[in-house]
Amino acid sequence: MPCNYYDVITDIVNAGLVKLYGENYVIRGGSIGLNCTADITPIDHSAHFLLENESYASLRHTKTGCYNGHNLCSSNMCSCSEDSKSFFFRMKHEEQTIGHTFQVTCLIKFGAEKIRDNKIIRIVDLPILSMEIEGNCTGSSQFVISCKYSASSETYGFNPLEHSFNGMVIRKLYGDVQGNMSTFRIHNCSKEDSGTYICSGWSNLFGRTIKANKTSNIEYEEPPLIDKKSTLKLSTTITMFSVKFYTISGTMSSYWCKDKEQIKNLTNFIVAIEEFTIDLIFYEKETTHPGYISNLTIKDNTPGQYTLVLQNMYGETRVPFYIPHDASASFTRNLPRRAIYYAAPPVNNQAHTYSITDPHYAEAEVNENIGTVHNQYEEINDNDKDVHI
Repeated sequence: MPCNYYDVITDIVNAGLVKLYGENYVIRGGSIGLNCTADITPIDHSAHFLLENESYASLRHTKTGCYNGHNLCSSNMCSCSEDSKSFFFRMKHEEQTIGHTFQVTCLIKFGAEKIRDNKIIRIVDLPILSMEIEGNCTGSSQFVISCKYSASSETYGFNPLEHSFNGMVIRKLYGDVQGNMSTFRIHNCSKEDSGTYICSGWSNLFGRTIKANKTSNIEYEEPPLIDKKSTLKLSTTITMFSVKFYTISGTMSSYWCKDKEQIKNLTNFIVAIEEFTIDLIFYEKETTHPGYISNLTIKDNTPGQYTLVLQNMYGETRVPFYIPHDASASFTRNLPRRAIYYAAPPVNNQAHTYSITDPHYAEAEVNENIGTVHNQYEEINDNDKDVHI
């Protein structure tokens, strides 16, 4: 009897306390991390995880590491503490039905005793923030931005709508919040309303705060815009037309025409395109934007109408220039009929940018993502030339 009594006492003393920790929910399609602990070391240094009372995984701590069955654990899937009192396991349930619940169990043996702890897990859907835009930005229209949470959470919150352009924050707007939706209305949409809009908010899921944001771009639906145009007479036989332009509506293309035909033969023409930056004002904030310069140099002053054609997805802009039929004669019409000599430029003058006759392409595809290149050129005023009679 004393021996039997001692055995019973030993079993009672060695029976430990088991506790299973983890979230009470799992996001549909996701996994849940479970941590099973004991206040004393199990005799077999093992813990068993059950799903709906069926064996799912068995973790065992040895001198060579932590094993799930015969497989060595990877740190993100399972682990064992050095004293074999704590066992971590990441479990994924195949059930995908929202609202479904299932039971997980941790079981640890202490001698003849098997001690377990259970948890009931609920499958939930992650609160989803969506962003919808109605209408177009065309100058006199209005568009509406709606930020909306799915019904998975009972608690919602919305931050101000952030409007930025080329990475600069322009303004923050406060919406009309009704239930799980925040609505923003932009009346008489203008160029200043174009840019990037960020809708952000938070929701609460079983005491856990989840932040989210959605981004959308608004384009002002307008053809390419002209900043400046100019005509430069480089000599009695050479004229250059120059146009500064930009677009805030996607990419664009450009090409030159003489009369009604696109210029493709570069024997008597030089077509070049450069880049510059233009300052734009959006709601009293100054921001920079890439612009472009297209130059057409006519080597022999061939008379006619010359047109720069600019196109984007919203339309076409044409910039006309003219060379009259008497353009060459106009330089000498009022001078005496005697020899005319033009003073040579000083030797230290640098070659003019557009004196270089290396041909360029006739048609340029312009993409706004191209980096800025700084080029300089100097306009020559015919009245400043030295004339010796």
